[in-house]
Amino acid sequence: MPLAVNDRGQTYGSAGAGEEPDLIAVVATNGRQGYVDADELADATGSGQNFTSPEEALRWQEERAGRAVVVPVFLSDGVTRVGDFVVQ
Repeated sequence: MPLAVNDRGQTYGSAGAGEEPDLIAVVATNGRQGYVDADELADATGSGQNFTSPEEALRWQEERAGRAVVVPVFLSDGVTRVGDFVVQ
């Protein structure tokens, strides 16, 4: 099943269905369903980093230990903010 596309040309839906959408479905801390920008989520989790060594990856983790990163949650339009998603 192809991903849906909003008026801005961004794909949206669930991750892991063979292709990753631009906007990934999540549930915000306030319980509202919405979407986070895939690039922002990757930056928050470290999966968007291009580590050149295990030491660099460990240093990145240590710098962020105990810190929560708040990623905005939007409606499928990618503009209307409906909450926050927290990555710890």
